[in-house]
Amino acid sequence: MFSLVKRPIEIDDLTEVRYLHSSAFRMCGAEHHTEEEINAYLSRINSVEYIRECTNCNLVGLWHNHILIGTAGWCPSTDNRSTARMRKIYIHSFYVGLGLGRMMVEHAENRASDAGFDEYSVRTNLSAAAFFESIGYATSSHGALNTPIGPDIPITYMRKSKTKQIPSNNNLQQQPINPAVPENIAIYQQQDIKVTG
Repeated sequence: MFSLVKRPIEIDDLTEVRYLHSSAFRMCGAEHHTEEEINAYLSRINSVEYIRECTNCNLVGLWHNHILIGTAGWCPSTDNRSTARMRKIYIHSFYVGLGLGRMMVEHAENRASDAGFDEYSVRTNLSAAAFFESIGYATSSHGALNTPIGPDIPITYMRKSKTKQIPSNNNLQQQPINPAVPENIAIYQQQDIKVTG
């Protein structure tokens, strides 16, 4: 069984959050961003403002064997009172493709919905736009994210209505494998994952 723990991010977790966000962006963004853009974004992750953002967005972490492997949060949008903005959606590159990103976004959307929001938005980098599209988000515009150093980062603004359902993948097959073997982790199917918290 592939066991995970999901819980709110606390102040003592912020170093791990920065590490996860930096490594995930570097690995997943490499094919969409220049080295200069990546370094500029990493400087943003290492800023004091970024930590403020993390502590103000209802951020939840996902741990596997006491290692932070994912985050997702939300906050009220500043431009629309009925919209919740999804924030800090990151999955460690080793765990991409297991349905964990979808699970974390659904968790953040559900928490926002419980708080009374029925529309969701996300500002995403180019490497994650296809993922958000696959779970029901539609592109509303394109822009650029300012960074403390270097070039601005191209981003995509996306929106989703609570009435649109995220398609589920119910036809996954279980496969018995040894979770201790790193190259087997990608074989895990969604129904083999137990999440607590």
